[in-house]
Amino acid sequence: MTGVTSVDRIVDRLLAVGYRKAAVPLKVAGITFDFQAALLGADKSSDLVLISDSAIVDEKRILKSLEGIARAMDVVGSRRPITCVLTGPRPSSASIDAMSRVCRVLPVGIPAGQSDDPIGNWISVLLPLKLPDMTSTAKDPLQELKEGVEGLGPEIAALIDLAPHGATAVHAGLIETLSETLAILNLEGDP
Repeated sequence: MTGVTSVDRIVDRLLAVGYRKAAVPLKVAGITFDFQAALLGADKSSDLVLISDSAIVDEKRILKSLEGIARAMDVVGSRRPITCVLTGPRPSSASIDAMSRVCRVLPVGIPAGQSDDPIGNWISVLLPLKLPDMTSTAKDPLQELKEGVEGLGPEIAALIDLAPHGATAVHAGLIETLSETLAILNLEGDP
């Protein structure tokens, strides 16, 4: 029985979000290119995702294959961006730099710290964004502010009520409130 490899986990993760498997070895412009896996983006993603394991294939051979497929795709006029997901031992910086000249390179490693989805973290640029649930009703921030300053009096509440009308309205309301307060203090201070 064979175990699940990191290539299998990456493929499964991408298939789950709509990518389609491409037959490997890939054949472009009559030339065959061998990678551990290849996937095509779906919907709005037109990516060609190539997955290679540097524990199985030498980094120089991976680089040669990436340069070759990039040239072949240029020859056939493909506008599909190429992303190479590398698993296994991290290739040298020089190799990654050379690969980056022809495609996007995502080296997959073991993330530091705990993570619910370590593979998803490494290949997140290939995954759809998860937006927060907007079904719950959010409180009005001005109402929350008003509730937080209840003990400060009706004058402050009146200023918060002016907020939807803009800063000028709040400023004018503040001046009016201060003027009234100062007038009352002056009257009380006279003998």
